[in-house]
Amino acid sequence: MPGGTLGNHWQNRSRGNSTRASPVATFSPAWFFTTTSINTQRDFSVDCLALMIPDGKTIKDFLTAEQFAKVDEMVKNALGYSAENIKMVKPAMLTVLVLTSPKTIGCTTTAYDLSLMQNAVAKQKPIIGLETVESQTQVIDSMPLEKQAKDLYKMATDVQKSVNDLKKLMAAYKARDPDQLQELSTNQLKEDKEFMTRLIDDRNAAWIPKLETAFKDKPTFVAVGAGHLGGKKGVIKLLRAKGYDVIAVKL
Repeated sequence: MPGGTLGNHWQNRSRGNSTRASPVATFSPAWFFTTTSINTQRDFSVDCLALMIPDGKTIKDFLTAEQFAKVDEMVKNALGYSAENIKMVKPAMLTVLVLTSPKTIGCTTTAYDLSLMQNAVAKQKPIIGLETVESQTQVIDSMPLEKQAKDLYKMATDVQKSVNDLKKLMAAYKARDPDQLQELSTNQLKEDKEFMTRLIDDRNAAWIPKLETAFKDKPTFVAVGAGHLGGKKGVIKLLRAKGYDVIAVKL
């Protein structure tokens, strides 16, 4: 059965910096797979709690007063309010909020996967998750909060370096080069190879049996993060190793 796999990334909406045309106009598979399971009956408060530091602690419990002041300065510049307002949020999540804010990267953003899911709902296509929110949270939580806080502070001391790293990833994405994207991602997390394995390689391997089952049943469209496509253990090579023909299609 035919299937399609899209590596998604947030869309750059600023003028003159568009990524590529959204594929939603030609999207018409029987099933739609995305990395996170979708449950409209889910209690949203459960997901919110997963973003919070447990046991009543805050980021301030993992940073010195001077370090928190530096993080607070970064948050104010990026988000427009004090880190005091979101000090209960896990440092890794706060890192993402800051790094993808319009003020940080200079453009407004949205996500391809959200556009695709909305399109699937409009066409009444079944949406099936490759993994649960809980399993994704467990991967992030496998990095100790102390390490998350340390990395957050490190970013606060040189925000531009993180922005430059992100722009390199965006350039590789726009160039449709999944191997370069994966290599850049690996290099940026080279200090924590075990976490990189859990974040990328282990999840890739876990998805393949689910995709094979879907492909045998009905034509299926799959949306995963673009960083999961390239490399020796990327989704593309894992599918090819199973005998699938995986080719790039310009949309």
